[in-house]
Amino acid sequence: NSRYISKTVKNKVYTGKCNNCGSFHNLEYDHLQKFSHGGKNEAQNLQILCRSCNQRKEIILKRLNVFL
Repeated sequence: NSRYISKTVKNKVYTGKCNNCGSFHNLEYDHLQKFSHGGKNEAQNLQILCRSCNQRKEIILKRLNVFL
């Protein structure tokens, strides 16, 4: 199972802006279900986030895991 995201899938997911804040800068592909937790490299499991929103998402998830 590879972390490689195919060009076809990237083209389906890429919107040119962050799905959260609408920023056009520092865009990254983000797995809705983490790859390390079994998430697939399929369009349904990917979204575009700016680096700031992506990092914020991870911080929030880590905080939630502490309290669960």
